[in-house]
Amino acid sequence: MGEYILGYSTEESQRLDLQHAAYKTILGGQLLSRDVEAAARRGEISKVLDVGTGTGIWCHDALAELKALKTDEGQYHVVGSDVAESEQWGQHGGASTTFIKADLGDAEAMAQIGKDHGPFDLIHSRLMIIPIKDGQWESYLATISSLLRSGGYVQLEETDFGYSQSCRPERESVEPVIIAQAVARGVGGDPMVAQRLANYSMKSGFSNVSKTVHHAQMFTTASDGTRISNTVIGDWVHKSYVALKTHFLKVRQLPNYHELLDQLPSEVVKKAGGRPQDLLKDEAEYEDHLQREHNVRLEDPLWHVDVVVTTGQKLAS
Repeated sequence: MGEYILGYSTEESQRLDLQHAAYKTILGGQLLSRDVEAAARRGEISKVLDVGTGTGIWCHDALAELKALKTDEGQYHVVGSDVAESEQWGQHGGASTTFIKADLGDAEAMAQIGKDHGPFDLIHSRLMIIPIKDGQWESYLATISSLLRSGGYVQLEETDFGYSQSCRPERESVEPVIIAQAVARGVGGDPMVAQRLANYSMKSGFSNVSKTVHHAQMFTTASDGTRISNTVIGDWVHKSYVALKTHFLKVRQLPNYHELLDQLPSEVVKKAGGRPQDLLKDEAEYEDHLQREHNVRLEDPLWHVDVVVTTGQKLAS
């Protein structure tokens, strides 16, 4: 599937670990979906593959979560694969963890992972809207299915970028959507795939497909009515838009840029004054957006981000 568009650096590794912490917070502190957890409690989950593992932190934490569900030791093996090695693999690895450099687009390499370590009981995939192009999701799910045992589970997690994260009317509430749409579509991705994964999973032959939307707000309210800011989620969102700046500004210069925005929801287009292509025209405006967006998150009690978790089970032979 090619190179990682945000590059490889210590700073990006730290952002990815922060992203994991934010996702874990959004998912209520539990990485495994309800269906997968139930299967693990029945002793049905022992071999796990995390596709696009990044720093490998999900493998580390998922292994700990699996071990906490049962008293048996040494029965789990978690494999993480990614297009590039991470300096964090040593830190997040262990005797029950294997990390492998493999490109999703390399069918032979992925098949070899299955031969060497599978078939898997669970395959996990998170935030793949960039590497998996629009129109390739069913093929991707077919690859996942080929690596699963009969009756094995898939768990897919994607942020829903198809709507405004704020209920405010100002441009600050729609600029994040414009950035996500432009970046994803600029490389051929589908920024609204979170809404479609359940359907794709069923079309790809998975059964018992479920879709759970985790609605995370920037603030929680204490028993005394005090608003408490969720700094983990806020820091992740901010650092993600900082990381996307260079790539967005490149996409912004494409001659077909306005066409990349033609699938924006009508509410976003309306808030953008009917011309979303006129916003964020240069680096100065992007930097200004980062500050304004930060203020919106701190001031808007309705600011939110949705993560969609889709799970399915490979049909028994």
